[in-house]
Amino acid sequence: MADGDIFRADEVGGETLQALVEITTASGRKAFAHAALAGGGGAANAANQTAGNTRLGAVDEAAPADDTASSGLNGRLQRIAQRLTTALITPLLAATSSPVTGTSNATVNSTAFTPNLGRPINIMLTGTWTGSVTFQRSVDGGATWQGVTIGGVAWAVFTANCNEPVWEPTEAGATFRVAAVLTTGNISYRIAQ
Repeated sequence: MADGDIFRADEVGGETLQALVEITTASGRKAFAHAALAGGGGAANAANQTAGNTRLGAVDEAAPADDTASSGLNGRLQRIAQRLTTALITPLLAATSSPVTGTSNATVNSTAFTPNLGRPINIMLTGTWTGSVTFQRSVDGGATWQGVTIGGVAWAVFTANCNEPVWEPTEAGATFRVAAVLTTGNISYRIAQ
């Protein structure tokens, strides 16, 4: 079978019709969506094929106006396969966001980091420095910035080197940065996913 192929078979005795769609994940694994319908049976003739298509949905049936898959069971199985592919593969793909890096020996605000949604944002701070670094968020294109909080308490405020996940964005359009207030030394920072 090839990806997206629909396989139909009668169970022994012709009592159950089944539909199975096969997909291949990016890592080469196979995934299947399966449905069974009661009834069916009989010889594999044109009348039974037509009856099977009525129950399962023929591959040439019309799709709803807002969809690319057919409206019958075959179309539903194709949508299930697409959703499985999205749910199983997307988390395994590398993030497409561009890291923000920099080095400073004075107070500095990094450039804005635009994240992929649903993936942790990691901050790495290195160097020999004293002061504080605050992880900040903007939802208005960088016009205003606020430190992030959890339960009303400041979160992701650092006074020493670190390398850790600090936030998982869920709002489209939100951007993030670090704001460093140094009293001495040099700091290097990296915001990435």
